[in-house]
Amino acid sequence: MYLYFSKIITSSPSELFISKVDSKQPLFMWLISIAFNWFSDPLFAGRFVSVLAGLGTLIGVYKLTDILYSTRAALMASVIYICCPYNLFHERMIFLESLLSCLGVWIFIFSIQIARAEKNEAKQFAFLGASMGFAFLTKATAVLLFPVPIFIFLIYKSYKKENFFRLFILALSICACISSSYFLATQQLGFSKSHIFLNNPLYFHGVAELINLPWHQWKTNLWLLAEFYIYYLTAPIIFVLALSVWSSFKNKRKEEICLWFWAVIPPLVIVTIAKIFFSRYFLIFIPPLIILAGNALEKLGKRLSFMMNARMNRSKESLREGVVGFLLLTLISMEGLSFSMSLIKNPMKATMPKIDRYQYLESIISGHGIAEGIEFLREKSKSLPIQLFISTFRGNPQDGFSVYLWDDTRIRMIPAPWWPENPKLFPQEEKFPVLTSKYQGSTSTFEKTDALNNVYFIYPHTTYQKEEFYLNNPQWKKVWQFLKPDRKSHVEIYKYEEPR
Repeated sequence: MYLYFSKIITSSPSELFISKVDSKQPLFMWLISIAFNWFSDPLFAGRFVSVLAGLGTLIGVYKLTDILYSTRAALMASVIYICCPYNLFHERMIFLESLLSCLGVWIFIFSIQIARAEKNEAKQFAFLGASMGFAFLTKATAVLLFPVPIFIFLIYKSYKKENFFRLFILALSICACISSSYFLATQQLGFSKSHIFLNNPLYFHGVAELINLPWHQWKTNLWLLAEFYIYYLTAPIIFVLALSVWSSFKNKRKEEICLWFWAVIPPLVIVTIAKIFFSRYFLIFIPPLIILAGNALEKLGKRLSFMMNARMNRSKESLREGVVGFLLLTLISMEGLSFSMSLIKNPMKATMPKIDRYQYLESIISGHGIAEGIEFLREKSKSLPIQLFISTFRGNPQDGFSVYLWDDTRIRMIPAPWWPENPKLFPQEEKFPVLTSKYQGSTSTFEKTDALNNVYFIYPHTTYQKEEFYLNNPQWKKVWQFLKPDRKSHVEIYKYEEPR
């Protein structure tokens, strides 16, 4: 869907806020539309933006760890970040959270610089406000990050500094100016369940439900969150983090308390209010855990080296400390490296949560079969141009086909908004409406039904029963299918055969 929106923006710059039709903020799609100018493969362009955001997060993790602790801890945190499956898996996908995670790190950096500075500078507050504004323009869940700067300023008592409130209002004003562009955009919401702030309010508990204390849902959510962290954060990193928790609060280190606030409180908010969530939602809370793990690992290395120095020659203390640190870093990264290699070489055999395996690798909404289906259609279009009906349902497989066939002159895509409300897929009237695109909605023209020729249809991911489709559309014959890895779902292409 993100690629589809980006294609619309590239084709029609006046549609900068087209993603609002699905209650999605547009910044990530704007960046992808720029990347389309550099890469011909839409999927590569989208992933390039996500990986670039991941690089920004990595730089931020290094800088923040160096600010809070030491260069050696920063190097360790950087290596852990690179090897951590949570980052490697999600930041090679086209997820809004990759950019949001990057901005979240820099929000913390600017906040901690303000808190530690002897004198307030307008520049730092301006950077903070811009980062917060761009974060919201990426995804609405950025609001979960906004309490973090406030908590930092309270812990460090920054409010006692001269001009703090005036400059903080400046930061909030910049944030509001950037964010307001989304609310002021004239693009209307396009789906009945959408909300201007939330993509689907049904995913969250209402106030009345929370008052009734949905303990079973909370237990399920905590179990799922634990599963995500065990698989993607890995057990060795969790073990190192467990060692650091006690010392962080016992010694009342302000910077570590702030990092734990970032890592723990916002995820608990999601666990509390959400009915449905996915592993990618928690990507923005992984950087503080990586930073804490890098610092804890450095301290552990120093302690082990000190114990060895008591029994060995102290003249090589620095070298010994480096070797111990390297061995610990290798040990903690091995599980992540193993997962990462299996993900690169054979993702179908990678060990991962069932919900992610189903959603991203095996089910009908995964990308498997789209490339093969496109190859089939292009082969058929060589002899005669194709008119391809696509449903107006969101997501794959129809969106994947649409993005890759966007500029194909031999295959013309025609959204079919009348189906399945009207069970007859082929237009029954003398003329039928032609939409600018399935997400833009406005009818650009009406065309004669008799002019339709060599018509195909991509069957969408829908709850509409295929038996009903077959019964009401006997002229549509299945001409191609691709079995998904779950061995249950298929990508299917149908062709309309003129009644004799």
